[in-house]
Amino acid sequence: MIHKKRMPGDRVEKFTLIFMICIFGFLITGCGVWKVNRNIKNLNELKFGMTKKEVVNLMGTPSQSVGFEGSGGKAIEILFYSISLRGDHAPLVLEDGILVGWGDDYRKQRLPNPSIPEAPT
Repeated sequence: MIHKKRMPGDRVEKFTLIFMICIFGFLITGCGVWKVNRNIKNLNELKFGMTKKEVVNLMGTPSQSVGFEGSGGKAIEILFYSISLRGDHAPLVLEDGILVGWGDDYRKQRLPNPSIPEAPT
């Protein structure tokens, strides 16, 4: 039976690789948690009547946004922000560039049309 002679560096290389994978995983998860916590905190700072620019300055870039023409020709835009690591999103609804409501309950009550996009998955 032939045995491969182990070199002292083999264990070090494996340990280094495993260590780097763990660090990378922690960094990715940590960034996601920070973003979610920031979004949840900033949702409490929203005020009706804010402009889109004010909303984006407060909340940051949305995960996704959709727009369509509402009743009376109003421009409706929904900005989605991550609020959990499971993929839950909070919708912020703007009419003609002004914040009129946020949260899934608001979106469902004010915009009950099934063709209106749900939060991203």
